[in-house]
Amino acid sequence: MEEHGLYHDDFRTWNVLIDDNDSARLIDFGSIGDVQQDCSWPVNIFQSFIVFVNEIFCENKSWRGFWRSAPLSPFQLPEPYSNWLTAFWKHPVGEWSFALLQQLFSTKDALPAASSIMDASDLWVRAQEPVLLESQTQIRNTDARVVRLESQINELTSLINIMGESIQTFEKREYPPQDVTTNVQPRIEIEQSKAVDSEEIMRLHTQLNDAQQEIENLRHEIAKIHYSRSWKMTKWYRYAGLQYYLLRQYGFKQRFKHLLKRVLSNVFYFCVHIHD
Repeated sequence: MEEHGLYHDDFRTWNVLIDDNDSARLIDFGSIGDVQQDCSWPVNIFQSFIVFVNEIFCENKSWRGFWRSAPLSPFQLPEPYSNWLTAFWKHPVGEWSFALLQQLFSTKDALPAASSIMDASDLWVRAQEPVLLESQTQIRNTDARVVRLESQINELTSLINIMGESIQTFEKREYPPQDVTTNVQPRIEIEQSKAVDSEEIMRLHTQLNDAQQEIENLRHEIAKIHYSRSWKMTKWYRYAGLQYYLLRQYGFKQRFKHLLKRVLSNVFYFCVHIHD
């Protein structure tokens, strides 16, 4: 495709099919165009390809990055694939092409070991990437935990409302007045019903208090997360991840309109208060 000025902007594992002869086929033809860039982070189509290779070999399947869950550099790969992509990495970016990747791949077994041509910057990248991916994973796990806690609070709140309504129903239940001269058996049955209602009201009150206490505990747990140093330090990570998600979901034009609306609202608010 590159020879004809065409590129696939969504090189992902789910867009590659392997047939019975172990031949790979790239699908999703709608992603083919004449723009040499990826559809998302890291935008550079060759860096995206390196991430794709890392996704195939990545041992740490528990990573959950904001955009891609594998390293961007070739330094974590096993040999000879690390030698192949490190040799490519060492070429000036202006020389990067899929033709160069193919050329180096055909000689990957004869290429020097990646560790022998890495410099200090490469070592820094190799050391930092797992830390960054692990940090992003922890942030996403913490966000998911907060969502689960808030969901539990909503469920408990609904349960409290239901129990409150049940208590009111029992407390407002009316029994027919009994004359002392009436038959004894109906009077006994009514008294028994009242006793059962009282026990049910006490049980519901106990459950209601337990649910309210559980809500307080959950809110305290969420507050601990929000006040933690890691939560504050990763504020911009989460914001960037949210904006990327919204951009992918609603598109650039819709997000730009939303941003413009917010900016104009703030400007009008400022002007009104300055005038006052």
